Amino acid sequence: MLYLEKLNSFIENKYALSNWKKKKFLWRYSLYFSFFYILLLCGMSYTLIVRLLISSESFSNHSCSISTILLVKRMYMVLLTFIILMGFLNFFFSRLTYLYSNFTNSEFFNLGIYYKVVGFLIKYISWILSLIYISWISFLIINIITVFFNPQLWCSLKYNTYGMDAVNNCLLAKNKDTGCEITKDVINLKTKDSCNDFIFLKARSFLFLVRSSPNVVCSLKDKKLCDSFVDFIKNKQTSWTSFPNCVGNVDDFTEQHFLDTSDMKSDVYLFSVSVVFFWFVTTVILFTLFVVIKVNTPIDSSFILNEERLNFFFKFTRILDVWR
Repeated sequence: MLYLEKLNSFIENKYALSNWKKKKFLWRYSLYFSFFYILLLCGMSYTLIVRLLISSESFSNHSCSISTILLVKRMYMVLLTFIILMGFLNFFFSRLTYLYSNFTNSEFFNLGIYYKVVGFLIKYISWILSLIYISWISFLIINIITVFFNPQLWCSLKYNTYGMDAVNNCLLAKNKDTGCEITKDVINLKTKDSCNDFIFLKARSFLFLVRSSPNVVCSLKDKKLCDSFVDFIKNKQTSWTSFPNCVGNVDDFTEQHFLDTSDMKSDVYLFSVSVVFFWFVTTVILFTLFVVIKVNTPIDSSFILNEERLNFFFKFTRILDVWR
């Protein structure tokens, strides 16, 4: 590429007396991998922020089973593991290529065993990186397919106002912020994720604590209501006529009554879509730039591998390997 050649000429002219000239092409990879890991650090910060947001109670309008929300959180864990691993290896590889670009082979020969170690690392870390890149791309493709074609795996269903009443009252009980004491023998809430599980809400009678009309409030912060609810859990004989703000017995209501019927999705789903889309676009840009640099950068003869001796795994990762 013309721009790469101009940039290469600029560096050679500016540092004519330096060691850049001795390995004039390796600086491209050093610069690229430095840019790569810096971008990964920025993306990791964004991903961590989203991960914290979906765990907060302020964004808990999703209707999702406990197992499904745990699966979403594991996805974020795998995502962050990929980012950390790629970030570390890209940083390490950028430093190695930068180091190697500042010395000739004859200068490295004088280092003895260190020359072999550095040469081995530069030669084969690129293969490890290419294997991780292919795994990363496969991981992204799977997530893109599921997030758009099977959104319920990402907790896309959203509670409406009535469903959120049940969720909020459940969270009040979990945080011990109710108008009366609700002991663990009455309701045992181990995690806040239980409060988004419709089956759990129904089994623990939180669906009874739903407003009867849009403009009223039915909350466990009301001590009288809280005492009656605890009595109902224990005895199942409480009459709800004393609490007209609450719907009470909801055996006639289906799950759809508590879900948003519009096309709006839950906060967890929207956040997850933004993360997946962000990493997809970032990956496309980075690997497009990688291909451009690879096509226009001569391979250093020191790192050429014997193609005849390569096994299937080496050939499989060829497209994203720096030296092949």
